[in-house]
Amino acid sequence: MLEAKAHQQLKALLRLEGETRWPHHLTLSRLVARSLRRSDQTLVRLAPGSDPSWLLGLLVPLALNNSPVALVVSPALRQRLLTVELPRLQAVGLNLPCWEGTTAPESAPLWLLQHDALVAAWRSGQLADRQLVVPEGELLQPLLRQALVVVLETEHWEQLRRSLPPAVPISGFPSIQMMRPPCGSCWGSCLPCRSPGPSGLRWRARTGPVGPRSIQPCCSGPCIASPWIPAP
Repeated sequence: MLEAKAHQQLKALLRLEGETRWPHHLTLSRLVARSLRRSDQTLVRLAPGSDPSWLLGLLVPLALNNSPVALVVSPALRQRLLTVELPRLQAVGLNLPCWEGTTAPESAPLWLLQHDALVAAWRSGQLADRQLVVPEGELLQPLLRQALVVVLETEHWEQLRRSLPPAVPISGFPSIQMMRPPCGSCWGSCLPCRSPGPSGLRWRARTGPVGPRSIQPCCSGPCIASPWIPAP
């Protein structure tokens, strides 16, 4: 069983290295190994300030696992993994080949993805049946939100008006009011919300031909990155 193998391998590695700086390596290793064996999607959320050496408890079961996995990491965790933890595994004979890039062969055991690459892989269907392991669960929402940001400039609005006139029914619309990024509390669910718009009018964003979905203002304040459209 994967849990037992990972437990024994990690215990031997920790004994070889001496004193451990994080006391929960074996617990994390068993939980991750069980998740991999059951083909679950794995979301790991640790207490703030945990010693970064905790990553070892995640990587040992991954090195012993036979199914392909996509590991979602922040830039800082990726750097730690490549420069510190993988050499630790290689020193005791555990090899964990990592594939990076916008695509990965089905046979690649570990596909290392940052959050923008995760979005691209999901949109293109590249993830397929690959298990998803997210070791920084507390950062998933903000980093995905950052990866999904679309910057719209005035020139983009003008290009839309020229190429798709029916998509812009308001003639003579003077400008685009750009607001801050989504706050994360509604993502378009607050349809009745209102927010002051140009000329003192009340405005809201709504679904339109520009894209499959527009983000609505939410109760905690405006949170759109699309043109304001007058509320009926």
